[in-house]
Amino acid sequence: MDIIERIKDVASLVKKYNDADLYREIIDLEAEALALAKVNLDLQRENMELKDKLRVIKGLKFKRPLYYAEDDEVPYCPVCWEKDQKQIHLQCIEHTVRYRCLVCDSYFNLEKERPFPRSHNGGINFSRR
Repeated sequence: MDIIERIKDVASLVKKYNDADLYREIIDLEAEALALAKVNLDLQRENMELKDKLRVIKGLKFKRPLYYAEDDEVPYCPVCWEKDQKQIHLQCIEHTVRYRCLVCDSYFNLEKERPFPRSHNGGINFSRR
């Protein structure tokens, strides 16, 4: 039996004895218990969300210049991740050497000998070539 049910049982007993003041106190106690139960539920949800975020953060590995998740060969945009903690897969442009983020429009070149000029947002912008 949960606390709300126990309070309702006590309220029923008090009501039988016609003690209006005590009955009002029990009703107030029930309202406070309901409010605490809601706060508890909200905190449990928030805790689960934070645990999920932590799991995601721990699962991402930075392999310069991109982020990768375990068991996922498609890299994530480092600009979107570091700015907004959004896991956005990059689109492969050229044989897994060049990537583009469709959200922030950053480009990344994994060929070290031919780097692209950097855009304003930290990625690489093809339009300046």
